[in-house]
Amino acid sequence: MDALAPRARLMQVQNICATTIVQGAWERKQPLSVHGWVYSIEDGLLHEIRSGIESRAALHKAFHVDSDGLAAADPPQGTP
Repeated sequence: MDALAPRARLMQVQNICATTIVQGAWERKQPLSVHGWVYSIEDGLLHEIRSGIESRAALHKAFHVDSDGLAAADPPQGTP
């Protein structure tokens, strides 16, 4: 699998979690989980890049979110 695809999906997960819609849902305690997936042309399978982020606390834990913005805490799953 292309090494850039998982990283791009990871950034998309971060961006979606930062939207006012997702943040508002979490503030209202609505069930919402954001996942990152990549389809591999090589094997025809979907690969999960980031398991579900279900709350602001989970976002902070997964990406070390602080006042300076988002920074990945650990490499995406499935990459070397």
